[in-house]
Amino acid sequence: MPSRPWLKFYPADWQADQALRSVGLEARGLWLECMCIMHRAEPYGHLVVNGRPVTDTQLAVLAGTQPDRVPALMAELATAGVFSRNRAGVVYSRRMTRDEKQSKDGATGKITGKRVPGSRRHQAVEKALGNISTFKVVGKVADLPPSSQMPDTRYQSREKEPPRSPPKGDWVEIEFEEFWRLYPRREDRGHALRAYRAARKKVEAAEIVAGVRRYAASRAGQDAKFTALPGTWLNGERWADEMVPMRSNGGVIPMHPGAGG
Repeated sequence: MPSRPWLKFYPADWQADQALRSVGLEARGLWLECMCIMHRAEPYGHLVVNGRPVTDTQLAVLAGTQPDRVPALMAELATAGVFSRNRAGVVYSRRMTRDEKQSKDGATGKITGKRVPGSRRHQAVEKALGNISTFKVVGKVADLPPSSQMPDTRYQSREKEPPRSPPKGDWVEIEFEEFWRLYPRREDRGHALRAYRAARKKVEAAEIVAGVRRYAASRAGQDAKFTALPGTWLNGERWADEMVPMRSNGGVIPMHPGAGG
């Protein structure tokens, strides 16, 4: 993935976009977070990480919001026509993909737009084409134009730098942070992460998050030493527990669905 330390952002265009102005402030904030993700994505301008579409749970973690808010906000953006989807259903920004195409056309020497004879653009293009036409290659040696005609490379775009190493971690670790934040007893993190990886092979992240929310609510006001360690909770597939009221003091006893009374 190429290094892109900056993002083309036009405040006037953002504020003049009727689709964006028709959605709420929270939805616009989420879209800005999406743009930051899509800026680092490959293909550029698509809501993917490591080539895989971003789920609502993953987007919530990256944007710092609650998972149950994401579907409604994305639906609001979709209804307003803020983004598009490709044939695979992946969200993408029309503006970002168009800007990327124009950037690549320029990098490959493809000339777009009308050149007016006598204009500065016309003169610059003609000069560049003239320099290129004087190159004469014999074997492996090129008869280049004088150094005074060579382009100045001291201020080359940083986009030509070697790609940076990808960020450490993966989606499972990102999802795990949400689980870890919600769990009422944060101990033995390494064991919990290994257990979470194993659990994700069985169920979706949303089901684990829903289960841990129920469990955290059931442990509210209870002695922490009687709360299961997170790794133990995951290995026991406790996300499937059904919290059934059993105590007069407001406590609950977890029971697996279908278990006898």
